Amino acid sequence: MNIDNTTSEPASSAGCHHCSTRVITGALPGALLRMGALAGVVLVAAACSSGSSTAVTTAPAAPAKSHSHAGHAHGVAGVVSSLGSAEMTIHTKGSSLSVVLTSATKYREAGRSVSESALSRGEHVRVGLVKSSSTPTAARILILPPSVSGSIATLSTTGFTLSAKSGTSYSVVISPSTVYRSGKQPASVSSLRVGEHVRVTGTSPSSGSVDATAVTIIPTKGGRTSG
Repeated sequence: MNIDNTTSEPASSAGCHHCSTRVITGALPGALLRMGALAGVVLVAAACSSGSSTAVTTAPAAPAKSHSHAGHAHGVAGVVSSLGSAEMTIHTKGSSLSVVLTSATKYREAGRSVSESALSRGEHVRVGLVKSSSTPTAARILILPPSVSGSIATLSTTGFTLSAKSGTSYSVVISPSTVYRSGKQPASVSSLRVGEHVRVTGTSPSSGSVDATAVTIIPTKGGRTSG
């Protein structure tokens, strides 16, 4: 790095006789100005309280403001694994989080406001947390349509039984409004086969039951899955 040491007059440092400010008087080398900028130092022009001369004081640059939230994210999504009147536990990927519920917590489902009674164990939720709280506290809870994956164990004209990898079985009800896809391509109910791997989204009127709004057949790399 080339440093220009040329100055018109040497600079000196001294304490002001009228205040406690440490000042640098005289001309400042260009190199010092550059080094100050590199070091994150702010050079501030200020008038001495005596009014006798203009001085230059040095001060450290102000630190950037932090917007952290006490180590917690502002939102979390997962499945409700336990539920009480004042607290619930959400199971996320590989971990669980306890979230406080209050009278101010808002609930929504299918685009409308609902009461806390709409929330139940096993629901898929997205929770917005109170930013100012030191412990995870729910400001709002969005109840999501359930989404389950597994293989078709049995198949009928009104639905099918889905066997998830966890060993849980779901009774899936289909209707004329259910949408079918195979990968990214449109499909139909006739595309379903026993043994195929599918992902189902919809509503859950009761535990272990899903009214399917969409069924997606998940193909293998070599084509369709088979039993």
